[in-house]
Amino acid sequence: MLARAVLALALLAASAQAQPVRDVAFEGRAQVGRFERPARLHVGCYAPRGRINNLNIEFDLPDAIALAPVFDVIPFEGPDGAGAPSLLQAEAGDVKAEMRFHAGGWFGSRGGPASTFTFGRAFTPQDRGALPRLQAVLQVLGTGAGRLTWTVQNGVRQEAPVVASFELAEEDGVRLRRQVQPCLERRAQP
Repeated sequence: MLARAVLALALLAASAQAQPVRDVAFEGRAQVGRFERPARLHVGCYAPRGRINNLNIEFDLPDAIALAPVFDVIPFEGPDGAGAPSLLQAEAGDVKAEMRFHAGGWFGSRGGPASTFTFGRAFTPQDRGALPRLQAVLQVLGTGAGRLTWTVQNGVRQEAPVVASFELAEEDGVRLRRQVQPCLERRAQP
């Protein structure tokens, strides 16, 4: 009986300390050669006790298998997949920021259709150079109306890249900033 009470208190304490990932999503368009698709951008922040644990960015590409004639996503899929060379560019008015990184990829993210392929990457404080660059990109978008463009280079063929564009209205920028603010602040990490 005492063991159950101690376990219940430990679970209660752990749930009080844990904070859910704060996630925000935006709709956009992806162009791949002659093909165009809707795309959905997800930005998430996990900052328990005020310390950045993880800042992640992903975009969903529906019906990705149908793009195989011009862009094969299979080489990028899974933990053993090749990293997808990516360029992330943000602009709001005259302010611009960009970063290069390699994204992972997987099918059926967030319970979506199995044919939807997601490119994504989680950045942690151990990603010393990359995390500040992503913070700078998202800071630009948090200033108001702007555009985020995510370009994924075609890894197998020297053909068309995936170019996903997300237009953010001023209220979208405010929503992005509000949701991921704990991960945008540059805090010293112990």
